[in-house]
Amino acid sequence: MQRLLEFKRNQTKDKEAKLYNWDLSYYSNLYKKDNDALDEELFREYFPSENVKFATMEIYQQLLGLEFEKLPSVATWHKDVSAYQVKDSKTK
Repeated sequence: MQRLLEFKRNQTKDKEAKLYNWDLSYYSNLYKKDNDALDEELFREYFPSENVKFATMEIYQQLLGLEFEKLPSVATWHKDVSAYQVKDSKTK
């Protein structure tokens, strides 16, 4: 956290800057890009969100006995968002 705080102070040129919870993701990503040469955005092409979503649901189905039913008529805040009803397959 101290490294991240120092990094934020260097980025903002504010020696008194504080690190807030909402800063963590933003400055962590910048720090990684600058120091580790790791750009997490590059991983997206290898892990398309639809594949990850369905693989995750499959794991939950097998491990936890859940069933997922897509609800196409539910209004969402964005066209790429999907709504699902989740049921316990044992107690339907």
